[in-house]
Amino acid sequence: MNVIETKALRYNFGNKSVLNGIDLNVPTGSIFGFLGPNGSGKTTTIRTMLGLARAPEKSITLFGKDIRTHRIEILRNTGSLIEYPALYNHLSGYDNLHILCNLTSTPKKRIEELLSIVSLADDGRKKMGKYSLSMKQRLGIAAALLTDPDLLILDEPTNGLDPAGIRDMRHLIKMLNQEFSKTIFISSHLLYEVEMLCSHLAILNEGKLVFQGKASELSDKFARLLIIDTSDNDKAVGLIAQHYPVQVTGGLLEVVVKEKNDTADVSKILFRNELDIYRLEPKSQNLEELFFNLTANGSAHP
Repeated sequence: MNVIETKALRYNFGNKSVLNGIDLNVPTGSIFGFLGPNGSGKTTTIRTMLGLARAPEKSITLFGKDIRTHRIEILRNTGSLIEYPALYNHLSGYDNLHILCNLTSTPKKRIEELLSIVSLADDGRKKMGKYSLSMKQRLGIAAALLTDPDLLILDEPTNGLDPAGIRDMRHLIKMLNQEFSKTIFISSHLLYEVEMLCSHLAILNEGKLVFQGKASELSDKFARLLIIDTSDNDKAVGLIAQHYPVQVTGGLLEVVVKEKNDTADVSKILFRNELDIYRLEPKSQNLEELFFNLTANGSAHP
């Protein structure tokens, strides 16, 4: 089951098209990474999901219900942190959550529980103005968790954090998913973090999806490199270039292949021509390389 679905989602700013027919499917229980260059439409997509920007009717459903007609019900089961938490710097972390408890009719005992979950139990009585950025972000997540929602939507939760803060946020997100069964939708530009965190991905470019699926499927879907060393690399280049793109880097051949069978084919070409193979190994592109290859030319292929 999908906790979030969009169908042919479109959105315009005046005459400018920002989202161009997006079909997102966010599985229940996943950590879903939503990637894209600045200006690709990520934040606009999130705003439409939360009903902050008006989307066409029947184009967005959360928990199987249309955001246009069931917004209050949906938001009761959805926590969100968009950029930075909108809390009071002159109040303590505890007092900020206390105010939100009053607004949402949440029992006060929930505050200590949440401060412990986000590792702020020892800092709950400090004024938020004295918190580090990482502490503020974690307090923002505590606020998003106040009503114990099943879905968390986080827009750039690690933006501006130092390495220690990023590590703490990664640990928190994994814990919320694995121990508290939260579905977590993360918009981010930190590709390395998304690669480490997410079970599923979608990549947005110029308002269109260029990839969607399991994180493990991304590198299988697109071109990989074979690193090759033979007894005669000059001869090998001439033979392989008749069938596959190839270049020499650092004395080794880099051959672009797409299918698993291509590796066997390259090996047969070398063997038939009596070349000794000293090295033949795949080099899958990491998420960052794939991301830039997918978005560099502005083309979209869902």
